[in-house]
Amino acid sequence: MELRKKAANMNAGGEERRLPKNRAALYVFLIWTNIMDIFAANLLFLLFSIPVVTAPAALCALSRVMTVMIRNGACPVWREFIREFKTSFWKGMALGAVWAAWMAASYGAGRLGAPFAAAMLPALLGTVSACYAFPMAAGFVLCIRDIIKNSLLLLCGSPGNTLVLMLLCLLLYFIAAVLLPPSLPLMLLAGASAWQLAVCITVKPAFEKYLMREKKRADDA
Repeated sequence: MELRKKAANMNAGGEERRLPKNRAALYVFLIWTNIMDIFAANLLFLLFSIPVVTAPAALCALSRVMTVMIRNGACPVWREFIREFKTSFWKGMALGAVWAAWMAASYGAGRLGAPFAAAMLPALLGTVSACYAFPMAAGFVLCIRDIIKNSLLLLCGSPGNTLVLMLLCLLLYFIAAVLLPPSLPLMLLAGASAWQLAVCITVKPAFEKYLMREKKRADDA
């Protein structure tokens, strides 16, 4: 895998090349150079989500794979996925319960006659906050309370990243509402991996700006 990682970062002249700085370019680069790992990670996510209740832990594991891929240009998918799935199993279950309750409350508000926009906005914000929470659970040693608190703080305190995540979530809703079932084969092949890679690339600057700074302060203290 180390050879594969090095090969993924080699240009035609045999020299090691750096990962793109631009987030869109980085996304395309990682998809292009790790397409089989993208498929493999997606398959693992689907398999480990089959009991449904284990889906949050599988999402933590998928987030870990994508985070390592973003950092190194490649990732040993099986090793990182299984390790994170075991490590984050109970944490992921708890986070999944929190956000499932959030989404159920938003859905319930709509069923009780609340205007569509009034019910849709909490659901959208809940999805965006989960986009912060699960990569955070996979990348940092934090208790559930701190993950939830930091996710809500980033939701409000990092408006640029939150806006991008909102657009991604709206795209996901559009695909689910309009493009299915024709898009289902592609979604089964790489949908979860492609989505979570985009999410992890989006939240990375906010994590580096806020969480890594707080971690450095704690280490210095």
